Amino acid sequence: MNIGDRVRRLRTEKQMTQAQLAGTFMTRNMLCQIEKGRAAPSMETLSYLAGALGVSVSCLTADDAELLAYKKAQFLPFIKKKFRQKHFDDALEQLRSAFSDEEQDDEILLLSAHCLIGGAQERFYSGSLSSAAGLAIEAVALLDRCLYPAPHLRTRAVLLTAVGRNPQSPRFELDEELYKNLADDCTAQQFYRYICDAPPDSFTDPFYARHMQAKQLIRQNRFHDALDLLRTLEEEKSKRKTGAYTLYRIYTDLETCYRELRDFENAYRYTNKRQSLLNAFRG
Repeated sequence: MNIGDRVRRLRTEKQMTQAQLAGTFMTRNMLCQIEKGRAAPSMETLSYLAGALGVSVSCLTADDAELLAYKKAQFLPFIKKKFRQKHFDDALEQLRSAFSDEEQDDEILLLSAHCLIGGAQERFYSGSLSSAAGLAIEAVALLDRCLYPAPHLRTRAVLLTAVGRNPQSPRFELDEELYKNLADDCTAQQFYRYICDAPPDSFTDPFYARHMQAKQLIRQNRFHDALDLLRTLEEEKSKRKTGAYTLYRIYTDLETCYRELRDFENAYRYTNKRQSLLNAFRG
């Protein structure tokens, strides 16, 4: 990237027109010639352009490696602060604004993937499952370009993608062999067991364990006992901050229990709750 390319990129990043950058120091035509590499700016012109763009002269004259190091020192502390505050969308937007596709080295790619998975998990929790799956797929595409394997991010991406594509039967979408090859994340393993309806004693999360216990009771036709347990889980949703997908599964089981107990009014109520969440997942 030559000086003209850098001037043009910095100008467009700051949403300045050529006339605004040129000001009264030079003509717009001269600036156009510099940006196209047809004219070499003097030191006086470089100093003016650097000042107008808010960068040092060395930022305009450095080679690509030096420029990337400069931009990292300038932008990454702020971006990492946003990430630590869990402002994943803001951090990702800043990364994309500060670094071009060609400048995205392994560090930038990995941080971007972290932001995407963080954003995906937030959307998953709020019930935007399709959006979560889209961000997870995007994260995997970045990780495929990255030196670091990051299996903890890939395992979460596999699960988020499967549930986002098919919230009713995520196992049909889940590449279980790929997941098992990647899995080293305790939180992801708990959720994997949950969508696979694993036995209650395989969970360290008591909420998941009790839901699986309720499912066992349903399979044993003990609908009253299952109903008591499921109601307790529903009542705890605000204390635990239960995610929309988990609520969807609880509502599905409550609907089943009420239907089997011939309480069609409550069965219909939970059918509507379940369908409302399902519609939101697909929205």
